[in-house]
Amino acid sequence: MLNIRELDVLNILWKNQAPMTSSEIVNAGKGLSQSTVQAVLRKLLNANLVKVSGITHSGNVLSRQYEPDESSKDCIMQHFIEEYQNFSKIITKEELIAAIKKA
Repeated sequence: MLNIRELDVLNILWKNQAPMTSSEIVNAGKGLSQSTVQAVLRKLLNANLVKVSGITHSGNVLSRQYEPDESSKDCIMQHFIEEYQNFSKIITKEELIAAIKKA
């Protein structure tokens, strides 16, 4: 199961729709530090949820560019389903659908 920071990084990568460096991810997020993003990216790489898509210059250094792997969508969906199951006695399917339509 993914933690909130891992979900944050995946969300940033999916929203951007282009490969990003860790610095770009930090700048795109709220409350993310460089060390946190790098640790999260290592974990996501090991889980095959993100991949290195290239190398680019970031200032005077070379930086990896990351993008989400297609399998990360399945992982996010599974996380969503598990979270919904935790609240399914409180939130009905109809209420969930109505909330999604508003979003």
